[in-house]
Amino acid sequence: INAYAFSKTCSDTIAQDIYHNKPMLLTLLRPFNTYGLWHWDGVIARFTKCLLQAMPVPMQGTGIQARDFVFVSDVVRAYELAIKNCGGATIEIGTGIATTVNDVARLVADKLGVELRVKVLPAREKDFYVQFADLSTARHLLGFEPQVTLSEGLDIYLDWLKRNHTVLPAFTNG
Repeated sequence: INAYAFSKTCSDTIAQDIYHNKPMLLTLLRPFNTYGLWHWDGVIARFTKCLLQAMPVPMQGTGIQARDFVFVSDVVRAYELAIKNCGGATIEIGTGIATTVNDVARLVADKLGVELRVKVLPAREKDFYVQFADLSTARHLLGFEPQVTLSEGLDIYLDWLKRNHTVLPAFTNG
């Protein structure tokens, strides 16, 4: 387990301890790889920055690692549903679909109409190869269904970047 995953596990453990020892309702939402408007970090943002600057995309390992990429509006909607409908649960939020990092890089490059060049970096130690949300609890307790596919979300995100070109210099230099 890496430090990031360990910190998330510790946070969840503390929150669940509070839930079990105090008279309060506590809901933990675990959003997977969130991307979208005003999002400057994460795999999709990093790939987009590189591709907009005609730089190679940094790929840690083989790129066959698969992740669940969820658009920010779906995450916001999940929080709204949790506030209204739930207490005392841990709920994974995503699309329930695993997409390889290679496929994400290709999709972003295709949508930008640029050549994809990859810079292969060493694989992350103890990285999970496949991670995606189990939506069964989100569906059951919240009535949550993701509304935005990865392709649609990328269209929205990239269109927003183009329309808000004044943020591009800060975005690409960050």
